[in-house]
Amino acid sequence: MRMSKTIYHTAALLAAMTAPAVHAAIVETGDVTINSGLNTKRVGDTGAGALTINAGSSVVDRKLLIFGANAGSNGVGLVTGAGSSLEINNDLSIGGGGTGKLTVSDGATAFTKRLPGDPEDVGEVAIGQAAGSVGELIVTGAGSSFSADSIWFYMGGSGTATLTVEDNATMVAFDQTIDAPFFRTTQNADGQATINVRSGGLLDITGAGNDVIHLGEKGDATLNIESGGRMLAGRMRVAQQDNSTVDINITGVGSELKAEFLFAAQDPNTVVTIDVEDQGLLHVTRWLYVGQEGTGTLNVSGGSEVDVDEDLWVGGELGAFAGNGSMTVTEGSTVTVDDDMYISTGIATGVFSISGDGTKLTVNDRLWVGWGYYDAASGTRFPADGTLEVGRGALIEAPGNGPSSNSGLRFTVASVDTATMRFIIGDDGAGSIESGLIETGHLRFGGGTALLDIDIDSGVVLSLGDMFTLIDYANWDGGLFDNVADDAIVSFGGYRFLIDYDTDLGGGDLALTATVVPEPTSLALLGLGGLLVLVRRGQRAGGENDAGPQRCRVRRPSDRKDQWIRI
Repeated sequence: MRMSKTIYHTAALLAAMTAPAVHAAIVETGDVTINSGLNTKRVGDTGAGALTINAGSSVVDRKLLIFGANAGSNGVGLVTGAGSSLEINNDLSIGGGGTGKLTVSDGATAFTKRLPGDPEDVGEVAIGQAAGSVGELIVTGAGSSFSADSIWFYMGGSGTATLTVEDNATMVAFDQTIDAPFFRTTQNADGQATINVRSGGLLDITGAGNDVIHLGEKGDATLNIESGGRMLAGRMRVAQQDNSTVDINITGVGSELKAEFLFAAQDPNTVVTIDVEDQGLLHVTRWLYVGQEGTGTLNVSGGSEVDVDEDLWVGGELGAFAGNGSMTVTEGSTVTVDDDMYISTGIATGVFSISGDGTKLTVNDRLWVGWGYYDAASGTRFPADGTLEVGRGALIEAPGNGPSSNSGLRFTVASVDTATMRFIIGDDGAGSIESGLIETGHLRFGGGTALLDIDIDSGVVLSLGDMFTLIDYANWDGGLFDNVADDAIVSFGGYRFLIDYDTDLGGGDLALTATVVPEPTSLALLGLGGLLVLVRRGQRAGGENDAGPQRCRVRRPSDRKDQWIRI
């Protein structure tokens, strides 16, 4: 019996000796100073300092915690491991005047909150605020989180700031009390800010204030959302003033930026570029503005998606807005606008271009091209200049099913406005020559100048009799493009086309078609000069001899038994 006890105790002792030692640790090294009177801790005051919290340890810190307080200092913080936590009551500065870095990793948590009492003292997180300072906050690893509750959040005021949320970590900045922009980047022209959300990371900035996030107030900023990262935001103002430049990149399957409002390029000297690539998603639940007063560009490619639950504006806004907006959609990507879309409003210039097989724009209410600004006080109307460009294989749908009485496709509003409708004919590489197509339930021409243009891609060769359906529509108001009359023969891209506003397709539908016809010299050689060239068109889909106006694809005489040039 004693021998058994001896064996038992010996085994237990050996197990204890060989087991790895795990010690909860809060380690401060180097230049770490505490000012009890000011309730402040500085990790890296004038030199190098570090704070490590691991193995389930917890620190509730004082009113102000600074990493890298003064010029020349370097402060590093690490909170790591499940159960490890850092709580800051009120203010956190990362790179106050020097270089600072805080990493929250491997299931650890950190959060800031304001102290109860003075409602004006809401606290703040500041990253790289002073001139010459560098600050970085990294939240990484599943279960890791950083939260800022009722706190002002500043990045790159006059310094350089980087925020990274990655590898299934989460950061939440959710304000319930501040009716002002509480997440602000580059408040000064010399500031630089970069936000990275990637590899399943989530950045949630959905405060209850009027303006939630300013991305690039006066300095430059970059937002990268990639590899399944997601960012949720309320009202976003992007590139506001003082020549600020902002780049937003949304790349990869599962990568998403979701915002209530997104105003891009709000000052005449600002520039915003938004790229949505490789099946990324941009979702705006209210209004999206591209080039409100400055220069805004939105590129959508690689099967990506843009969803706007209310209105999309490309170039300006209704009012005295003189922006320059452009939007390009390619490679099977889709854009869906549940309400209205405006291309060039106010006194702005707007261009929307779409091309490629499977690429599609759907506007469920009104698609306006060219809506100028009217100044009631002076009685002056300022012109808008909008261009809608449809390339090979692309489809625009404006079914006219919206609640507005004038839903569908509309060109211009007043006499000073200009709208250009450009179709591009191209080859899919397999011998199929196509243009783009617009399908709409309503087609209306306003009081301005509406122009039709046809381009042919380099290397594409057309043949006599090639016919393209450009617009397939119903409920036409009878208006015409100002540069093309019905049954007119006009030259585009080195070819002559017969343009027909066709009302003889059956079923009450209408179509705008363009058919390649001979040059006058060719007709003269045949002794046919001066005769009207007409093309016989058959019935809509289901007819005996014709498949009807097909989705942009050219129709040649060999495709039909009875279609050819008739003179």
